[in-house]
Parts: sequence; structure tokens; C-alpha cells
Amino acid sequence: KIPVADAKTAAMRFFDGRKVGLDWPSQSPQDLPQPIIKLLLNMILLVAESLPRGGDVGVEISTEALITGAGVGAALAPDRQDALAGKTPEDQVNAQVIQAFCAGELARNTGISVNIEGDGTSFVTLGATLALS
Repeated sequence: KIPVADAKTAAMRFFDGRKVGLDWPSQSPQDLPQPIIKLLLNMILLVAESLPRGGDVGVEISTEALITGAGVGAALAPDRQDALAGKTPEDQVNAQVIQAFCAGELARNTGISVNIEGDGTSFVTLGATLALS
């Protein structure tokens, strides 16, 4: 298991000075399995990528991980949605969809499904029920 605080520190450093802010409250679990940490970090990057004009990414972790992005034009592009859902053949994975493809593979390999919600203009949310046993 990996301390969630370590993942939070890495993510906070990544977003420092960028046009996308990160809000990750301290009430997260202490430790999580490495594949779940990797999935969470990939989900955070995907949501940040869906904020073309900047905005804020919020992280909530309990038995479910909710990664929410809010900002003007917030939307997860259809090609990224397909890659996340495993609908993109490996030979069609390119630089634009690799993050979503990897997140989808991590999710499927750990038995987790990632749900996408959003209004296509101001917010996008990736949610995943975590297997915390």
C-alpha cells in the first residue's frame, strides 16, 4: 500500500503554478493499494486535461473516488471517453488519448469501473467505486 498523502503531495506539486488548481482535502484514507493510487492520479490528470481554460480539480476519496473539474468549457473529449471505456483499439492509441487509455486499463485490471458525468460546458466528474479490502 502507498500513503495517500504521498500521492497528494506529488499531485499538488504537479499543479503548482498552473492554470488548473487542485483541491484535495485531508480526510482521505491513510493508505491505498498502488494500482488504486495510479488510477486516482490518472483520473486527476484526465480531469485537468478536460479544463481547456483552466479551473479547479476537486478530489474526494472514501469508498468512492470522485474527481471533479469545474471551469469554462469543461468536457472530456469523446476520443478520451472511448479510450477510458476501452473502446479504442491498441493500434489506434496516440498521444492525445494515452492518458485515458492507461487509466481505463488500470481500472479494468483492478475490477473498477469509471463513470463519466458532465454538462459539456462547465464541469466534468470521473467517479469510481473503490475495492478497499
